[in-house]
Amino acid sequence: MRSPNHAQEQDRLAFLRRLQILDSLREEIYDDFTLLASTICRTPIAALSLVDENRQWFKSSVGLTVTETSREVSFCSYAILSEEPLIVPDAERDARFADNDLVTGDFRLRFYAGVPITVEGLPLGSLCVMDREPREISEGQISALAALARQLSHTFEARLAKIREQEYRDLLEEAERAFEQVRRRYEGLFKVGTVAQICTDPTGIIREVNEMAESLFDIRDFHVIGTPITNLFPDKAHDRLGLVTGPGMDSLTEEILPGSREHDSSDLWHASKALRNSTGELTGVLHSFRKESRNVNSGTLDLTLLRLAMTDELTGIANRRGFIAELEREFRSIGRDELSILLIDIDHFKEINDTYGHLHGDQVLATLAGILSQTSRAGDVPARFGGEEFVVILPRTSSSEAKLIAERMRQAVADYRWAKCPVTVSIGTATTSPSMSTPNALLSLADVRLYEAKRMGRNRTVAA
Repeated sequence: MRSPNHAQEQDRLAFLRRLQILDSLREEIYDDFTLLASTICRTPIAALSLVDENRQWFKSSVGLTVTETSREVSFCSYAILSEEPLIVPDAERDARFADNDLVTGDFRLRFYAGVPITVEGLPLGSLCVMDREPREISEGQISALAALARQLSHTFEARLAKIREQEYRDLLEEAERAFEQVRRRYEGLFKVGTVAQICTDPTGIIREVNEMAESLFDIRDFHVIGTPITNLFPDKAHDRLGLVTGPGMDSLTEEILPGSREHDSSDLWHASKALRNSTGELTGVLHSFRKESRNVNSGTLDLTLLRLAMTDELTGIANRRGFIAELEREFRSIGRDELSILLIDIDHFKEINDTYGHLHGDQVLATLAGILSQTSRAGDVPARFGGEEFVVILPRTSSSEAKLIAERMRQAVADYRWAKCPVTVSIGTATTSPSMSTPNALLSLADVRLYEAKRMGRNRTVAA
């Protein structure tokens, strides 16, 4: 009979997978622990057992020829239920194990002693010793076994620290690449762009201007930085500058302003975009201007350059910032309709980069963006979320419809005739519900399901 689940079973299993140790190769450091346990306790069998959802897997063992058993027959699944050692002098006389296949079958297990291995408060498995004969274990042997289990816990903690350190380094590298991309885009769009641009703080004080703005308004940056943007316009335009200071005002806005003092013969097209940090706090406003004759219809004004700021340079689809803005807009307007998203990750993309180079990796990213665009419906919004992750916003789409769309996209990627090596993707889907109050909650749910898709072997979709 299988033991009850641990009180924090889901957290425990997630932490075990986070350790990235299941099904790994044997390592001398862990073999030393089981050898010491067997020697100290004078038993023919010892094991470092990790209790997964449906099995116990042996990272190291002495006297065993198998690497795992079903959790149904696992003594260690009982050991993780308590902080105290589990001692079974004679399994045939213990009601929990008398009919266990390991006891009644060919293995003939009679004696068991196991100490849970706990990391950050969660038991992941146990260090155990076993015998095919009934026996007792001394207090000194139990204390030694417990000491070894504590050292194993420290070893696991060190392993986790290395994983986190590597993840931090990967994030840092990604941030550096993203920063460089932003810098290049800034140089291209702001410094030498064909639209006059002025960046202000939230109160309208000028912080930066580009060369086109200097030319349009006949100013020099050092003359106007630190002064109100309203100084550049006649009084009749002050109330129409459209400073974006209210909550939820992240969308691009556009208007026609009366001409400046130097350009009374023309009107100015003006567009503004709120700049917010990762917590949503307003940090400034980007204003763009262009001289327009008064017979221009504002509905036909060209927003191309502003929209480029929310477009991924490599793939040509929306970037992370554009995706967030669109998701927030859709989230505010869904009403009674369902909204779904797909979170998509290229399988083993690091290996593609390492094997064929970053230039080929960039080609894969661009091609995948094209496939997602071609397989999206009208109104869907594909975007590059960052690195090798993509996302697709699916307005007015149920969870069942989202799964079908995700599978169509996944299959299209797998069927594509890639240049140098096959490419597949893993996809997690998520759909709004009455209890879902924020876009981040929807994104987090999709992220959980993407993780499950990768854990289950990749090249698959996981939905509700």
